[in-house]
Amino acid sequence: QRNETELVIIVTPYIVRPVNNPAQLAAPTDGVSPPRFFDRVFFGKLTQPGPGTPAPARPELVGPAGFIMR
Repeated sequence: QRNETELVIIVTPYIVRPVNNPAQLAAPTDGVSPPRFFDRVFFGKLTQPGPGTPAPARPELVGPAGFIMR
């Protein structure tokens, strides 16, 4: 018997309304930039806050979004 595992990813699609302005869309990487060399090497940081002011709050999904099954 081999100790093998499998990764299962289940995606739930959501029907959304189109937008005219792409700036209304948010990505998980918004407001994040790569770390400086020193921070990455000595502190193990993978990201740091990006330059400028934080983006204004954007609408989010209402209710639970995402599932973890064990």
